[in-house]
Amino acid sequence: MVYPKEISQKLSGLRHARIGKNPNAVATAANFVCGTFVRFFLSIDVRDRSVIEASFSSNGCGFTLAAAEVLAKMVEGRALNELHGLALDELTNAIQKTIGDVPPDRDECIASVIEALRGAFADFRARQIEEFQGEKALICTCF
Repeated sequence: MVYPKEISQKLSGLRHARIGKNPNAVATAANFVCGTFVRFFLSIDVRDRSVIEASFSSNGCGFTLAAAEVLAKMVEGRALNELHGLALDELTNAIQKTIGDVPPDRDECIASVIEALRGAFADFRARQIEEFQGEKALICTCF
């Protein structure tokens, strides 16, 4: 398949397509239309509440890989409170701004990438709640 120029450029420079070294947040999303998956690995500094490393693995198409690269780069090095709760429109706009408009038959590719990233942050929040062993009530840990 021949990809648009923006996609081909992203594919030639994938930096985040790997399994993270010490992830403390992981999630997978599947695209049942074409039978692919994308998995995000996040290493989040618990004290600083910032993303140290973001990476992904996937057996998806170029649109999937390019979108995952955009989002991994977007969140890496940022504080959780800067991510604005991973608003759908912000994530979608970041992808579109970088790789251009996505053909309608590839919308599921982008949706699975966003779902996997959001799932990894949800996994982090769940782990934080499970590890809590204080005497005071646990107050919201959302960003």
